[in-house]
Amino acid sequence: MHNPINTVISFAVLISVVGASFYYVSATDSAEPWLGIEGSNVTPAIAQTLGLQEPVGFLIFSVEPSSPAEVAGLKGGDRIATIDGRPVVLGGDVIIAVDNIQIQDAQDIEALLIQKSIGDVVEFSVIRGSSTEHIEVELGAR
Repeated sequence: MHNPINTVISFAVLISVVGASFYYVSATDSAEPWLGIEGSNVTPAIAQTLGLQEPVGFLIFSVEPSSPAEVAGLKGGDRIATIDGRPVVLGGDVIIAVDNIQIQDAQDIEALLIQKSIGDVVEFSVIRGSSTEHIEVELGAR
């Protein structure tokens, strides 16, 4: 059973430590679902660099080895660029929807995933290069 308070605390700690990064894993409860990605909300500068129409979505920087995200085929970045004076990992998927619900940022992803359980299958719509792909991920246990 989810403990939404622990999940929210985990997200809050990670966001404060890595600056708007998102990593769907609970440090306190191994019974909560795990995705295994890290990245950043798409800012106007990132959107411009990537050639996106709007600054919405979540750019995946890295995918943890053997994670549900890696098994499903979500991709992390492969190069670093300096955007607004800080290094940003580019080349990864940009999540734009979860289960066909458009997202604006990591907080929207969190809100949609917090009701999920280990073993649930979630469909991520991602921009990969110049196309949009739909990737199903079975949420796992850490």
